Amino acid sequence: MFFSFGRHLVMLLALICITTSLFSHAYTSIQAEFYVKPITCVVLKQGDKCRLLAEFSWRLPDAKAVCIWQDDTKLNCWRARMQAVERIMLELNQTSRFYLRTESEQVIAKQEIQLNTLQAKQYRRRLHSDWSLF
Repeated sequence: MFFSFGRHLVMLLALICITTSLFSHAYTSIQAEFYVKPITCVVLKQGDKCRLLAEFSWRLPDAKAVCIWQDDTKLNCWRARMQAVERIMLELNQTSRFYLRTESEQVIAKQEIQLNTLQAKQYRRRLHSDWSLF
């Protein structure tokens, strides 16, 4: 009786180990590294455009044809590459998302460049003019 229970326990543990290794392999096979530098851009006031030289770097576990997109605009593509580093001059007027996509436009990874302003928005108008004596 003990041997039957032990044999089932061993089979269950073996099944768990095999399943875990299959899932971890499936996860790492689609994992990608995608970096954008810098991740923030600072402008003087709201509405100003930010001009910057951004560095994009990516690495895949296997060679694929991929493209970098800025929101809905394709910036650059590569054929059958596992990794690349690219510098692209950008002009941003709002926070933008950048995507690493396959030829079929499946998103592999994404990053964001945040647009920040030095001057805070003025939500409230002045109640009196500067020249008032009262």
